[in-house]
Amino acid sequence: MNTADFSRRYGPWALITGASSGLGAEFARQLAAQGLNLVLVARRRERLEALAGELQARHRVQTRCVPADLTQEEELARLLQAVDGLEVGLLVNNAGFATTGDFLDTPLARSLELLHLNVRAPVVLTHALGLKMRARGRGGILFTASLAAWQAMPGWTLYAASKNWNLMLAGGLHFELKPGGVDVAALCPGITRTEFSEVADAANLLKANVMDPPEVVAAGLAALGRRSHVVAGVLNKLAAAAVHLLPRSLAARVSRHFVNLLCRHAPPPH
Repeated sequence: MNTADFSRRYGPWALITGASSGLGAEFARQLAAQGLNLVLVARRRERLEALAGELQARHRVQTRCVPADLTQEEELARLLQAVDGLEVGLLVNNAGFATTGDFLDTPLARSLELLHLNVRAPVVLTHALGLKMRARGRGGILFTASLAAWQAMPGWTLYAASKNWNLMLAGGLHFELKPGGVDVAALCPGITRTEFSEVADAANLLKANVMDPPEVVAAGLAALGRRSHVVAGVLNKLAAAAVHLLPRSLAARVSRHFVNLLCRHAPPPH
């Protein structure tokens, strides 16, 4: 799809959560290059404003920065109020985080924050903005899931479950909304070179399978209108396929070993 067609189908505004760094910032850069105006959402105002200035200067697009903690219900409401007058044609549900460690050893409050950000926020935003997209007969919704979405992962149990939830939600919505002109897809990255992987051991242990944000984001945007999900990277595709060949119990044991090697005390890459 060329830039003009992309802008007509998914413009004039795109809303990106988790836009202050990593994949979110790269989504902003690639969508600005496609000519879309941007609503940038994250907790860190300074980073949002710096990114907005960069994109305005480089691509002459409009931007709106909405600093918000989407684990808080009132912050979600405030975000929707902030974009009420905009025609948001593309929603990128990218914000998310993980907790590393066994479920019962993680404070319940932290686990609930994960669920609020990884699960509730996409539901609220998708419902509110999806209704408007369907009424207009065009639009797109992209979920950042994960390679972790494909199986149980002891040590990242809640993270993997939340990403599987995003993958399944996108899969159902892909078929529900397609007749109304709204494209939905889930992007499943593996280990990606973001600030999350830099503070973990991933970049050192699995350099052969570390991807850079531009190629991951490009894969996600290319999936819109074509498929319900995409796994970024050839090796990640092979890993996702291999999961289905293993008994569930064996796959879980392999995953436990992987988590222990990859990242003992830091969150996995998004």
